[in-house]
Amino acid sequence: MSFTISPSYEIPLSVVLIAFAVMALVLVAGLSSSRVANKKKFVLWALLVEYLFLVVCAAVVCRPLLPKHLLHLKPLWVYTDFLNSKHTEAVRDIIINLLLFLPVGALLAGISPSLKWYWVLLIGVACSLSIEVLQYIFLRGVAQTDDLIHNAVSCIAGWGLTKMLVGTFEKE
Repeated sequence: MSFTISPSYEIPLSVVLIAFAVMALVLVAGLSSSRVANKKKFVLWALLVEYLFLVVCAAVVCRPLLPKHLLHLKPLWVYTDFLNSKHTEAVRDIIINLLLFLPVGALLAGISPSLKWYWVLLIGVACSLSIEVLQYIFLRGVAQTDDLIHNAVSCIAGWGLTKMLVGTFEKE
């Protein structure tokens, strides 16, 4: 049994359960400790680390080994591929990558409300680039600029949506 986002992103259920159990232990230990001054930030950091761990598992660790290194450096090639061939998997991949980093941006907005958009963009690019490099090195998926672009946009969107929602609730 596994936790499946799509056929190309599948994590064994045992990995998900172990990850959540470890996070639960960390949260209990951290929240019961008098050393943790800002409990909200601690929880948000724990959620961010947990989420990024699961993303790396889905995008790198739990993917099948490829026979060779695959690299697409042409920006936004997936859009032209879709328009030329009506390849429906391209749409699925675009949507997944546009949603994948929304929680990263949202958690960053919660961790540091004063964080500027360009730092969020840099963090999103750095996290996504790390995943793409790992995919390339370990032959686990296609390293491509499209994923980097989509994930960075997604990170900024998650941050912006959170800032808007928090701002809306704070005004009421």
